[in-house]
Amino acid sequence: MNRIAHVAGVHRSTLYRHFPTREVLIEQLTERATAEGRALTASILQGEPCAASVRRLCEQITAFGEKYGFLIGTAAVRGAGADPIGLVPLMSRWQRADVLRGDVTAGILALSFTATAIALQESSQPNSSKQADKDRADVLHKLFVQGAAVAR
Repeated sequence: MNRIAHVAGVHRSTLYRHFPTREVLIEQLTERATAEGRALTASILQGEPCAASVRRLCEQITAFGEKYGFLIGTAAVRGAGADPIGLVPLMSRWQRADVLRGDVTAGILALSFTATAIALQESSQPNSSKQADKDRADVLHKLFVQGAAVAR
């Protein structure tokens, strides 16, 4: 909490007035991240199912991970459910439109996408194997699409 207060530019007592414990702070941040993630996927779901939409998701989820990646592994995130931001309906729609392969479930595609995005996010952290010199959104897009695209 000391570090959070320092980064936020407030005194620790101010932070504790709003968030009595670290757990409360993490829970509220997780709720905010989940709401933003749902809005992100909903906006893409409203668009045309095409390769450009997949690229847009990769770019936006990479920025999302940069903002909220520190929450990965917390109890609040683990308790958020199997598809907290609604990737499964998006993957399913892309499958029906023949943008993504149909021989695996939309759930598997969503998990694959999420795992790849998390791995790339974590590789950008200090003391990691550093994917930093590469555009993580581009790497995510290539890894996901080449493995999930409909064979043509």
